[in-house]
Amino acid sequence: MHIRKTPISALIFDAGDVLVHKLPDDNLKVWKEILTHFQASNLDPQEHFTQLYNKVRTLGSDSNSERDFVNLPDIPSLNIPIHLIEEYEIERWWENPDPQLFNTIFQLWRIGYKIGILTDSVLHSGTIRKLLFPVSPYVHEIVSSRDNGAMKPESQMYLTILSQLNATPEKAVFIAHDPDEIKGALSIGLLCEDFETIRNLSELVERIKRKYDLITR
Repeated sequence: MHIRKTPISALIFDAGDVLVHKLPDDNLKVWKEILTHFQASNLDPQEHFTQLYNKVRTLGSDSNSERDFVNLPDIPSLNIPIHLIEEYEIERWWENPDPQLFNTIFQLWRIGYKIGILTDSVLHSGTIRKLLFPVSPYVHEIVSSRDNGAMKPESQMYLTILSQLNATPEKAVFIAHDPDEIKGALSIGLLCEDFETIRNLSELVERIKRKYDLITR
């Protein structure tokens, strides 16, 4: 029985837990330095670090990590250099790519799909492109929340990457694992693949080949 495939032009990847994988905080060299800032203020990092981390994620493209610090409005004494939070994310995530990352992106690029990465990150998109240098030539666009000033599942994130890829929602597939982010993508008409139901990136490639066709016109 012939199964009609859905025509698409673009594939949009979430990064964390799809393309790159996290290490525990205790395994990170920079985490020890971050802890000293909390200890100096007698604060619990488990209670406040995520707030700081998310604040940097949405600072906007004008923020300069070389001279900026980040704090919380109700705790002005806690000033942590932004570059430490950037180093934290690099060490925790971006230095740990999936073993199938290159083969996956290259195969899908060779078919002809436009490839995008949409990530909630404390890093500027240009920095992420440098960190992903082996696959960067095959990734058309990268949108980071740091530059965009918003985080998934806000529609601004999805609309920005679609605009940069020159793709419409019904002709693009968002590949992610977080239910809220998938729900946000579906709300603007994006097609979605739940990575939680896919064993690995190699299986993802086979699923894309089974379900979708490249738009050639």
